Amino acid sequence: PERVVAQPDRDLDGSAPVALPPAAETAVAGQAPAETAPVAPPVAPPAEPARQAAPVASAARWLNQIEVQKAAGQTTVILTFDGAIDSANFRHDRLEYARKEQLVFPGIEGSRSPNRQVGSPELQAVRTGAHQGELRVVFDLGSSAKISNVSPEGNRLRVLLQR
Repeated sequence: PERVVAQPDRDLDGSAPVALPPAAETAVAGQAPAETAPVAPPVAPPAEPARQAAPVASAARWLNQIEVQKAAGQTTVILTFDGAIDSANFRHDRLEYARKEQLVFPGIEGSRSPNRQVGSPELQAVRTGAHQGELRVVFDLGSSAKISNVSPEGNRLRVLLQR
């Protein structure tokens, strides 16, 4: 048989050696490859720049409009302000002795809308008044009526009255 001697920079067949990964260089036929050092996890791509938050609506300072919608068995009053309003901006009081309920808005300067005579079974009138740095919106209720829901919607407050 012909004897082939490997040259340091050539394989047995005379071709240039192929670079192998470190684990493959140490593998021997029939044996498990030697353990290699742990590989570092891939580097995460850089975070996207922070997006600017949507502009915050300015807080309300004035009640601009009082709108009344009558329907069978209920009356809805929509209060429209000059800025944002949410449930943290008011409190709801029941004045049982007088058949009245009121919404009190600290920090609201006043109303640009006149008082409203309504005359529905649920609501006789809506009145406003500024007292000691707060606006009070008073609902003169019909018999057995009450405010059943108050829901903020941007710069509006929807007040539902039912019997």
